[in-house]
Parts: sequence; C-alpha cells; structure tokens
Amino acid sequence: MRQLLAILVTALSLTTSNAQVFVGTNNSDTSTIFSFSVGATATNLAVTLNGSSSAYSYLMLKQGSAPTDTIYDYSSQDAGKTNGIYLELPEVTPGTYWVRVRTPAASQVHAFNLLIETNKNNLRTQSRPVSKKIDSLTTGWIAPGTNHYFRVEFMTNMFWRISLDSTNSGGPDLFVARGQLPTTTSSLKKAIGGTNDSVAFTAAETAPGVYYIGAFAAAAPATGLRYSMRIAPVTPINIDWDPGTTHLGTLLYSNSSGAADDYYFRITTANPSLGAWRTALRLFNTNDANLYLSRGLLPTPSLADYKSERQGSDGFIIPSTTGFLPSEEWFILVRTKTGSSWSLVSGSPYVQDLGTVAADASSGSGPVEIGPEGMRYFSASPTAGMLAWR
Repeated sequence: MRQLLAILVTALSLTTSNAQVFVGTNNSDTSTIFSFSVGATATNLAVTLNGSSSAYSYLMLKQGSAPTDTIYDYSSQDAGKTNGIYLELPEVTPGTYWVRVRTPAASQVHAFNLLIETNKNNLRTQSRPVSKKIDSLTTGWIAPGTNHYFRVEFMTNMFWRISLDSTNSGGPDLFVARGQLPTTTSSLKKAIGGTNDSVAFTAAETAPGVYYIGAFAAAAPATGLRYSMRIAPVTPINIDWDPGTTHLGTLLYSNSSGAADDYYFRITTANPSLGAWRTALRLFNTNDANLYLSRGLLPTPSLADYKSERQGSDGFIIPSTTGFLPSEEWFILVRTKTGSSWSLVSGSPYVQDLGTVAADASSGSGPVEIGPEGMRYFSASPTAGMLAWR
C-alpha cells in the first residue's frame, strides 16, 4: 500500500549565518516537507540533498506554498545520487520557500541531510549547474578556459531557443545536452565560433525532462569576457504558400517594428507546377536582416539548410527536383537588426508572361526589378513556324 507522508520540519541545526541543515528519514515511497526563509540580502540559493545508489530522494522546490510531486517551481530528480537545486538572481527573491523530499519506491530507507545555503561562490560549476526558467535572461563574466553550466526542465513538449551573446570575439561557445552535462565531444546541439551563438528546438525535439546548457570559454581573451544568455519559448508564425501571381507576392508577412530579434515562421510546401520554391526577404530601409531555412527543424545562423546573409534584402530559389517535396514542414528564421523594416514571402516563384513573341522585338518586359531571391522568370509563346527566338 502506497504511503504518503507530508511533515513540516524545522531546522535541527544552524551551521553558519547563511546555511542551515534539515535532518530526516524517509521510508520508500514517502515524502517530507520543509520550509525556510530567504532574506533580502541573498544573491543565490543552494539546496543540496545527499544520496547514494541504494538510498536517495528527489527534490521539489516551490516559493510561497508546499510543492507536490507534479506542481513545483524547480526540481532535481536523479536516481541513485545526490540531488541539488541551485538558483541565482533574478530567480531568487525574498520569502518563504518549501522543499519536498520525495523518496521513490525504488530507494531503500533514506536517512538524509538537506543543506540550505545562500550567497555561495561556486554556482554554475559542473557540480552545481544553475536552474533557469523558460523566458529568462542571464548575464555573467567567464574566465578563459572555464565553463559555466545551467539547466532547464520541461514538463511538456515545446518550441524553445537559447541565445548566447557577447560583444567580444572568441566565445563563449554554446553546448546543450539532455539528461547530462554537455561536453565539447558530446552534446545534443551546439553553436561555436561566433559572438552571437544560438540553438533552437522544435516541440518534436523537446521531450519532457531536464536539459543542460554549457557556456564554454576555451577561446576567451586573457581578460575573460562578459556574456548574456536568453532562454525563451518560440512560437512559429504560420505563413501560407504564396501562389506566385505577383512579383512582390500576395500572401506577405510584414514587420515595421524596428526591433532586433529572431522571428520564426512555419510553412508547408506545396507542389508548384514550375518545380521551384522562392523565399524572399525584402528590406524597406538600409538596416539589415538575414534569412535562414531548414526542413523540420528550427534553423539558426550556424545550422540551416539554406541561408542568405547579404547586406540588404535576402532570398533564394530551391528546385523541387532536389530541394523539397510537397507537404513537408519547413521553418524560416528572419534575424533582424535594430531599425529594420521588412516583408517575407514564400511559395511559388513569380513568372511574368510576355505574351506571344512579336516579330518586331516589342514583346520585351521593359525595365523590371530583380527581387531578393536574385532571379526573375519570364514566359512567352512562340508563333507558328517561328524559326528562331532570342
């Protein structure tokens, strides 16, 4: 018979001014709940629970009320080892926090010590990766040759991305792994060699669980460097396949906000009779934006099936014979700079009909624009018995 034990326990020992220890014992398949207060001077919080391969427990942390097995702010649920939750500003705020120590049925009786510490100087390390929420911004300074580690937990599948930016050349590089710390040789995704690195995940790629993020500064300058990291949800904008009836396009997405950001789009390919697919990003001013396209995955500047990074407008034509099939899901990334005003069209190429070829060479188009895709198509009908055509 399953047992559920939920007891509020006060601290049994106070070791220092910024640390306290809770002592307890859980039978298999039981829980104990503790509460503690965090003051206004706390800049970080470390909650560490000892464990072994045979006797261990999970941690659930929540501010303001007691967590349950499924409702919590943060958790650490590694079987057969020590578990810990490590938080920094702005996730740490003054108030009362509640911890649930949950001993699973697979564990033996667990006599545990729960250590609560604040204002520690060894967070972001391999042993203490800092937990972050989706839609969070983190800043930091990293010394050359060192690594910073973070973790984020997903309860459901979702689209999301990580952006790691620095004003200095040389990194840091970005690595992501699921269920374990990433390394330079073992990661789920990575972005290296840029001052603005990013990786992105579709909902199909994001199974519920814990993902670890590494910011690696192997190539940082001797003085180190500052960086900012944003973890954010992504909501791709669905756009329709353009029929190609006009040069500028008829099913346009336009943006004049001037915001520097990453804009993701989702499109399902059609079966164009012309055997080609155009995607055109048109800039309406001198500010810049770049264009990236991938099949089934969210593209990034370092990982895309097709990209255009020219100054000004961008675009490309993809042949259906080798580039895509009908009814495929593709994703587009438009990365804009501050002040850019732009439109996006994707679908069948526009072909300008010149009519029947005239004997006096009057069937030309006259001056026309070559669009962002870098090509312009025309069609004409020959007359009966026409011997040549230029």
